[in-house]
Amino acid sequence: MDAVENISAAVVIDQKRLGGNPRSTVGTVTDINPLLRLLFSRAGDRAGLPPSAFSLNDPQGMCPTCDGLGATVRLGLDAFLDPIR
Repeated sequence: MDAVENISAAVVIDQKRLGGNPRSTVGTVTDINPLLRLLFSRAGDRAGLPPSAFSLNDPQGMCPTCDGLGATVRLGLDAFLDPIR
């Protein structure tokens, strides 16, 4: 990509939660995500990927480890099991 036109040079965002939703991102607040997904689907090396493949809310595009949540919860068995007993 050489250039992106008709977009502000900078977007100032406070460090508070965006839009009241913990899954909000700069892309969802500025509504640029659909355009980026379309761009990625057309400009990538791998042909045939639909724009939804780049969506965090689509099973095809979300991380298989965290299911698109951005974090995982791991249970440490050592915290619950007493090895002495």
